[in-house]
Amino acid sequence: MKDPNCRPALSAKLAETGYDTVFVGFPIWWGREPSAVDTFLTENDFTGAKIIPFCTSGESPIGSTCKRIAELTGAETETGLRMGGDISEEELKVWTAGLGL
Repeated sequence: MKDPNCRPALSAKLAETGYDTVFVGFPIWWGREPSAVDTFLTENDFTGAKIIPFCTSGESPIGSTCKRIAELTGAETETGLRMGGDISEEELKVWTAGLGL
């Protein structure tokens, strides 16, 4: 995590591409998305897709993660959602309804 250019190997790529919307979920580590998420984002083609990030964290904000994801993929990236341990089902419904999908 100290090296933002680190790309650990993954066991597989997406079976297909061409998705319109992709939700990408991850924990916040060291103030950003894990390097394995970066590998996933750079090894798959998200051309024409909208990426919607969401993360879990007890304290850290989502920060510049959405901007980094947009830079890594070149895809339209929504403002993400950071969830602590106390998010309710109703709050998730409000968030997803506001995405206009």
